[in-house]
Amino acid sequence: MEPPAVSRSSIRRAMRRSAWQRRTSANRELRARGSTRCIAALLDVPGGALGDLLRVLDGGAPSLVAEAKAANRELVVVSVIGIKRDATGTPQEAIERFGSAVHHVVLKNGYFGEAGDFGIFDGIPRPTTDDPDARKYGKTGAIVKAAGGEVAYLPKLNPWTDALLDVEGLTFVQGIEALDVIGRRHSSNVRAWLASAEEALAGSWLCPKGNVPTDGAETAAKPSRARAVVA
Repeated sequence: MEPPAVSRSSIRRAMRRSAWQRRTSANRELRARGSTRCIAALLDVPGGALGDLLRVLDGGAPSLVAEAKAANRELVVVSVIGIKRDATGTPQEAIERFGSAVHHVVLKNGYFGEAGDFGIFDGIPRPTTDDPDARKYGKTGAIVKAAGGEVAYLPKLNPWTDALLDVEGLTFVQGIEALDVIGRRHSSNVRAWLASAEEALAGSWLCPKGNVPTDGAETAAKPSRARAVVA
């Protein structure tokens, strides 16, 4: 199994900041409309703990989905993966448990490599004479695609900057302003990384600015619902 990485906490901090931005943006819009509707919530579940979470919920996954829908929320299940086989099994478990009742997002953790390094998930080209498009591995990627899931890549934060944020107990927002604590260079690294992360997530169900993807008959329905995120 892949060792725990400092960047795992970075991902959780990024998702919390993303949720905060969504709530802030949505709150402003709803206040302008005179609405008091509930805004998106973030449920942060440590990697590999999905089964434990569902076991303590009466009714399991269906119960969680029903609660989200009753609260006028879209439920987004996020599977953070690395490059090894054990890590790529997480999205399969999420799809098996939740099915098509939620929105699935696979987040490639840039700590483990570049976007194209996730060959076990995406599949590795192995062309043959009979099939020039043949690939080895890639079962999980195919399952996610068939389930209508999204795949996004979260770039790697500078390791020194990441470690400093962790040891100083700083959020990303605090890191941008904490020049006297981590230095101007690292504060700039945080700012640049957040910008690249927002760009990478744009158009997905994790988009920090609150603009969810739309398609077909759901064009009008998706933006009107808040989102709850399971990571």
